[in-house]
Amino acid sequence: MKKILVYIMAISLMTGCDYFNKAKDKNNDETTDESSSSTKFNEATAAGICSIKIPEYMSVAKDLNESAVLQYSNPKEEMYLIVIADSKDEMKAANVNYTLQSYFDFAAKNLEGSVTNYKLTAPKSKKIHGNDALIGEINGNFNQYEVMYKLGTIESSKRFYQILTWTMGENRTKYGNDMNIMIESLKEL
Repeated sequence: MKKILVYIMAISLMTGCDYFNKAKDKNNDETTDESSSSTKFNEATAAGICSIKIPEYMSVAKDLNESAVLQYSNPKEEMYLIVIADSKDEMKAANVNYTLQSYFDFAAKNLEGSVTNYKLTAPKSKKIHGNDALIGEINGNFNQYEVMYKLGTIESSKRFYQILTWTMGENRTKYGNDMNIMIESLKEL
């Protein structure tokens, strides 16, 4: 079971990234530094692109998604995070045009084929460091395991970002707030 969630994401996100790669050939503006469980966070940076707060219990990963600019995990606790940054200039050159809503829908749809009993909550609009964002939750099953994803998409003047964090469904209460903090801490550099 240790790598089950890594397997889910490898399959589902490769599908979504392939689509884009082929085309290429005071309202919640600030976040809390600590979760209700007193989790400590460190800042991680993708050079020249963005930064995000990562819980101390997660470490750098390399095998979650080849398109991610940041990847973190804790396989023992079944907690994972990826950040994908899609350049608007590259999208425009490839005649790919997204709105924030269509980008969110695209990212959420990529997960639909990987889980059974797929349930997506209606995304909530937020401002994250001055940028428009949509955040939703996806629940479902992979084999006999209940899984939970939190998906945030952010639109800046330069990029669209996908921040996807996931865990086992039984960890919803334990890590839900940490997942929100990670998503809502993304800053473009």
